[in-house]
Amino acid sequence: MAQYLVWVNVKVDKFGHATYNYHLNAGPVDASSVPVHPGDQVAWYVQVYNSSNGASQVLPYQLTFANPLVFGTGSVSVPAGGYSPYLQVINLPGNKSKYTLSVTGISPVSDPEIIVVDNGFRKRQAVAPSVTISWQQPTHGHPNGVMTYTDSSGQHAFQPPPYALPLTPGSDVVFQVQPAAPFYVQFPFDPNHGPQTPFLGYPGNTISGTNQNGGVESTDQLQVAHNPDPTHPIFQFYIVLQDGSAQSNTFDLSVAS
Repeated sequence: MAQYLVWVNVKVDKFGHATYNYHLNAGPVDASSVPVHPGDQVAWYVQVYNSSNGASQVLPYQLTFANPLVFGTGSVSVPAGGYSPYLQVINLPGNKSKYTLSVTGISPVSDPEIIVVDNGFRKRQAVAPSVTISWQQPTHGHPNGVMTYTDSSGQHAFQPPPYALPLTPGSDVVFQVQPAAPFYVQFPFDPNHGPQTPFLGYPGNTISGTNQNGGVESTDQLQVAHNPDPTHPIFQFYIVLQDGSAQSNTFDLSVAS
């Protein structure tokens, strides 16, 4: 998995017309067309330079993706300007996909490219075939608890949307809660989905934790379905204690075909 920072310099002339220059990591490499692989992560930094007064500033901007399957989202807004969150490539939609950068008060907009390359996708999975998703119950300072996931490369912080944890058909997933307490995993109803969870044998909205092992409560081992819907790859979920005393934040899973 690789990380790319697309550094965008927007130059506004005295007539208010904008030109855009894209560079990888603020270096000399052109990034108006970025080749990425499934599992790679991409973020943007946008800086506006006004040639009339020589001032540089960051302004609110939005990225809109022609194919939302690339990152599992159709758009990302950055209201404070500057750095966007990192987005993870979760699918292989084709050779090229346009996206639009719209900066508040700047005209025209820009339409660069993301090129998703098939370079042994199955050998470059972002997440190992076996994944454990763990929720640490709320503590002082973490009113909604802390969500992490563990794969063959170790434990990682689970990022909120627009990040989506990529899973592949056939992967095994286990949900855990610490300290041990009866819980369930809730998948909010989405009329665009057939099955409401991405797992075989669980077409409903809820999966219960039923197995206690020491101080951990967990679900059974769940297998990701082999035939995901490519038009709706994102599955939202959150974890709730059975007694209703605590609930996690909402996170996203995505299933790449």
